[in-house]
Amino acid sequence: MFALVKIAGRQYRVAPEQKLTVEKLTVPTGGEYVVQDVMMVVDGERVEVGQPRLPYRVTLELLSQKPGERGVSYRFFRRGGRRVKRGWRHQQTFVRVKSIEKEASNGS
Repeated sequence: MFALVKIAGRQYRVAPEQKLTVEKLTVPTGGEYVVQDVMMVVDGERVEVGQPRLPYRVTLELLSQKPGERGVSYRFFRRGGRRVKRGWRHQQTFVRVKSIEKEASNGS
């Protein structure tokens, strides 16, 4: 079983017990984050596609947060001996998928 979810503006293919790296989430370390933007679920031969979402939820466990790889921007100006070098590091969150489960319907 796997699902296609939207986390922090990006789409990820997730399966139970999978570890992945996402954009920074505002959750304390060891906490849980529930994703309700589930767009597709595949369970064996059964495929469900949402228009735009499905009534599923994915529970993530936050493992750690730390900066990712360094990005560098370098500009050279041909006259005047001017050069500009800028660097940055995006904050990343490492999570583990705990479960993919269907939400209970209201019955109405």
